[in-house]
Amino acid sequence: ESRFHDLLLAEWIKLRSLRSTPWALLVSALAIIGANVNAAVADYTNFPGYPPAARANFLSSALFDSFTDIAGQILMLSAGSIGAIMIVSEFSSGLIRTTFAAVPHRRAVMAAKVVVLAAVMTVYGLVTSAISFAVVQAVLAGRSASVPITDPHALQVIAASTLFAPVCALVGLAVGSVVR
Repeated sequence: ESRFHDLLLAEWIKLRSLRSTPWALLVSALAIIGANVNAAVADYTNFPGYPPAARANFLSSALFDSFTDIAGQILMLSAGSIGAIMIVSEFSSGLIRTTFAAVPHRRAVMAAKVVVLAAVMTVYGLVTSAISFAVVQAVLAGRSASVPITDPHALQVIAASTLFAPVCALVGLAVGSVVR
């Protein structure tokens, strides 16, 4: 019987060996950061024209620019796709038969997939949200409208956007499992 560590390593190798995975992670991270920077540049440009009350209470907008709705939608689609591809690619290539021949405990195999996917997507979410936050706040700092990382709301936004990635990926994995 295989040890769980071996299953984790096998799932990591399978996910890493998919040619689409690194490209999907890179392109989606760039798209997410780009969408957020675009919102920050728009606020930077329009900031002098905002009413004084809006300028004085710009905290929520500065945080919103770090993870916009369009960035969330890009993340949902890309992370969900990566999660689905993790299982669907095994079925389409026939590798799933080999996997279950080597490890007949399907729950253990799926648990390993969940752990590896959640770990990879949590790191991806953290890196993407941290870079996005840093770049957006650097843009807004030119108007003295940025939020420091020490602000408790900033940490909440980064944590929420970090954890959004593995949640979406796990939903994609679940949908891919049900469909296949």
